[in-house]
Amino acid sequence: MDKTTAENINLFEPSLLEVFLDETHNMAVRNKEDGQTYEGLRVSLMFPITDRYSYVQFLDADENEIGILKDLNELDNESRSILMSEIEKTYFIPAITKILSIEAEFRADVWKVETDKGFRTFEVVGKRRNIRYVTSDHVIIKDIDGNRYEIPSVNKLDKTSKKLLQREV
Repeated sequence: MDKTTAENINLFEPSLLEVFLDETHNMAVRNKEDGQTYEGLRVSLMFPITDRYSYVQFLDADENEIGILKDLNELDNESRSILMSEIEKTYFIPAITKILSIEAEFRADVWKVETDKGFRTFEVVGKRRNIRYVTSDHVIIKDIDGNRYEIPSVNKLDKTSKKLLQREV
């Protein structure tokens, strides 16, 4: 199922890896060759912003690394579909399409925005830590609850949204 590198990192061999949901609907993986199974896993992307389908890390309930899959696209169709679904659930990041308002309340800024998933209201504390440019045109915003939002292209925002964002960064 895996190859071990000099750094003791387990790289899963995609042709031998089956990803499935166990009877409790938690993600699991099985070695097609020897039947070794790991259940109750979660995924972590090593490059969640820049590459959502490469270098997928599998972690057990205690946050121990089970292994890493270099390229999700090398899996069989069913395994790939299940894994992509788990990634989307874990890394649900609505894209902000319009900023309606940003108002200071107490120690937080309350954002009212339109996203590709509908209207959202969230609070941001600590602008320097929680509003950051990934590129000169791509912004990630982390709210007070740890949820992430993205603006994939600041240049595609309307004039009012751009002005509101510029006030914040």
